[in-house]
Amino acid sequence: MKIATTRFGALEVPEQALITLPCGLIGLGHVTRLVFVDQEDAGWFRWWQAVDHPEIAFVTIDPSRLVEEYALAGVDEDLRALGVGDASMRMVIALTSLPQGTLDGATVNLLAPIVVNRATGQGRQVVLPDGRYSVAHPLDGTVSGTRAVEMAA
Repeated sequence: MKIATTRFGALEVPEQALITLPCGLIGLGHVTRLVFVDQEDAGWFRWWQAVDHPEIAFVTIDPSRLVEEYALAGVDEDLRALGVGDASMRMVIALTSLPQGTLDGATVNLLAPIVVNRATGQGRQVVLPDGRYSVAHPLDGTVSGTRAVEMAA
């Protein structure tokens, strides 16, 4: 499948790489199909490109890289609906905010991660109800290998 992007140019990605969020993202309900764009030297980060919106791309991170015991408490119904009761069946994605296109002052939304069924590519954004996490968890220099993320931001 060919994807036009404003950030990465034209991309060729396999159909099986497509991640579908039928309900979209919170505040971006129209963003329902995404693919990861891997870059050398991105370290813990991965770009997530909207398939149908060339101008929309997100910097993402696995939240367990930032919080050792990151837990999806209180969203059991969502996990069952996705068929990912077993942790090995799911991928958890957190969106990163880069205020000035750099990691200075960057934060991660740990309160509302995206959970994806690895086998089906279906996912949904969930809001964790216990209040343990923030929508703006600071990175505070806890990441490594970030050159490609800053260059493409």
